[in-house]
Amino acid sequence: MNRKRKNDERSVNALLGRLYIGGLVVGALSLIALSIVTVWGSSLPAMLGLLSTDWRTYAATPPSSDRPIRAPITSVAPTPLPPVKPLDLPSTDGVVLGLKSGFLAMTSDGTFSPIAVQGTDAVLSPDGKLRIAYLRDDQLYLRQSDAEQHIETPDRPVWLAWNADGRALLFVVRAASGDSLFRLDFTADHASYTMRYLLTAAEIVAPPVANPATGRVLIAEKDSGETNLYTIDSHCATPANCQQSSQRIALFAYDVNWLDYHPSATSFVFSTTSGQLFLFHTGSSQIEPIAVNPIFKRRPAFDPSGRYLTYLTQSNELYVLPLAVAEQPILWWRDVVSVDWANR
Repeated sequence: MNRKRKNDERSVNALLGRLYIGGLVVGALSLIALSIVTVWGSSLPAMLGLLSTDWRTYAATPPSSDRPIRAPITSVAPTPLPPVKPLDLPSTDGVVLGLKSGFLAMTSDGTFSPIAVQGTDAVLSPDGKLRIAYLRDDQLYLRQSDAEQHIETPDRPVWLAWNADGRALLFVVRAASGDSLFRLDFTADHASYTMRYLLTAAEIVAPPVANPATGRVLIAEKDSGETNLYTIDSHCATPANCQQSSQRIALFAYDVNWLDYHPSATSFVFSTTSGQLFLFHTGSSQIEPIAVNPIFKRRPAFDPSGRYLTYLTQSNELYVLPLAVAEQPILWWRDVVSVDWANR
């Protein structure tokens, strides 16, 4: 009898222990559920706001949270950094910059001011009309008098360049079958244009720049590790006409990735994939290295006077190199991804 009473007491104590532990677990789960409901209720409006807004840009880690937050696209162009060194350059009102922020900037009295246009690889027309052609989201756009026009192209456009008189815009369309050169011929009032297909090459590796003296268009085509350079008539209207007008300039043992003519047309500068700059003299066919230093250089461009050469570095710094005197390159601006001069 005593043994049975002891067994019953042990059973009751075990049951009470299990009930006590179960109560603790239920209490803990209740606290967790209450916390989740509280956080969910406080963040639900923000989550609904995220779902109803078009977001593209992201912040890394906000100070108050370890989670990334999203910020909406702004329609106001940011203010670029001030110049590292003020420069007294001729014709600085004819410069357009592509900024690292994705906006464009133009000069006014030598000071760059951002414009509320998003784009890359902007080029200014050399006819003084300050028409800007640029790319955005693999699409071609033309802007004049604060009006933007979208230009339909057969495929993804690259390598924009105006012809010598600013009456036509050249661009390359990149496709799996190769690179094709097109030209937009504008009417005298710039109200309309005609798109012409000119030629196809395996790979066009630099902008199709125009000779300032003759107007002929310089093409740089990749050819088995070398670069084949030739010109075509700037007004050829068909692939057959363009092929017939083709004239060989040189075959470079360099991997060229950018070209720009000197305003005198006596030379052109080119950059290579190794980050070096060279000057090709059209009269003697001699090649001269310029700005020789360890810095990686790209996108060289002459100013309209021909006395200065600008180029970009891998860290998106814009340098100016005086050509008439033995001076070191001058750091002019930062956060720049493209530069183009008008009035060539």
